[in-house]
Amino acid sequence: FDYGPLIASHRASGAALTIAYQRIEQRWVHLFGMVDFDADNRLTQFVEKPEQPTSDLVFAAFCVFDAEVLHRHLEQLEGT
Repeated sequence: FDYGPLIASHRASGAALTIAYQRIEQRWVHLFGMVDFDADNRLTQFVEKPEQPTSDLVFAAFCVFDAEVLHRHLEQLEGT
C-alpha cells in the first residue's frame, strides 16, 4: 500500500486527523467500523460494528495524525 497520497492529502488539509475509508455494500457494514462525514468532509460518526448501519462507508484501518496534536493527547493520558 502506498501511503504517499494519504499523507499528502493529510498535510494539504491541515487536519489533526485523516482516516482512510472505503465504500462497501451496506449489508456488510455491520462487520466493520462504520464512518460518516458531513458536507465539509469532517468525520461525524464512527460506530464499531453497528447493528443497523446508516452508511456504506467503513474505516480502512489507516490513520494519519498531526504529530503535535497526537503528542498533546498522549501526554494528557499519561498516568490515567
